[in-house]
Amino acid sequence: MAIAGPWMCIAGGIYLEKAIVQPLTDYIWLGSDAFKEQRFHSTLRLFAALKSAISSLRDYYESLDPSNVIPRDLQYSFPFIKNYGSQSFKYLAPLADYRTGKLVYKAVLHGSDQLIVVKFVSTYNAEAHRLLATHQLAPILHFAGTEDIQRTQYGERFMVIMDFVDGSEPKEGPLSIEQYGQVNQAVQLLHQQNFVFGDLRTSNLLISSGEKKMMMLIDFDWCGKADESVYPSTLNTDSGIQWPDEVWPGEVMKKEHDVTMLERLRPVVPHAGVI
Repeated sequence: MAIAGPWMCIAGGIYLEKAIVQPLTDYIWLGSDAFKEQRFHSTLRLFAALKSAISSLRDYYESLDPSNVIPRDLQYSFPFIKNYGSQSFKYLAPLADYRTGKLVYKAVLHGSDQLIVVKFVSTYNAEAHRLLATHQLAPILHFAGTEDIQRTQYGERFMVIMDFVDGSEPKEGPLSIEQYGQVNQAVQLLHQQNFVFGDLRTSNLLISSGEKKMMMLIDFDWCGKADESVYPSTLNTDSGIQWPDEVWPGEVMKKEHDVTMLERLRPVVPHAGVI
């Protein structure tokens, strides 16, 4: 319980790789008001529910036998959702540091050895992702909750599932001529459909480890319509990231921003010596 003067908030906590605490209620006014009978009864119901929950937890933990060693199931630390449509999967490992706030996991489809990536996002541009996937410039997209008729959310996030592509992130700085050409092609395809990628940094690029070693774009969370969509309020404005001019939380996304970021990835071609 968090109490601030006459206000109270109830939160729930669980320990996974780290302690996770999230609010179960908004801050609730506990001050007296003779003319707010409905608020009074709502508060009573809240305390009754809290008392029942605490009692249930106490009974559960007191019933456990401390002498029994419970086998550790690593699945407990992953999201509870393990299927999309009729297809189920099993989580294998997280693909992002929990401190980044990104929920991205490596998984395998049941009944096969096909590896997939499962991520949970606030927004996602599945149309742009599929556009590049048809040109082998992005992993194959299997499911996007943003397109689901029911638009089912998990903790206010949509589930997105794509192929797992074994590869590596390119080094910071200029790309090779071939790599740059593939990224440039991806940007041109997006711009032709009036999309702006929005975050064209090397952390959102992947070099596949196959024979072709294709360069892929892998993060379409920000991708939106040019001169219409806006940058997220969570955009990192740290001075260490050289965003193009006008890129700021809530500002309109423009194709020129992609062009500026792309130019920073352009290969450095040595000039011929002068005789």
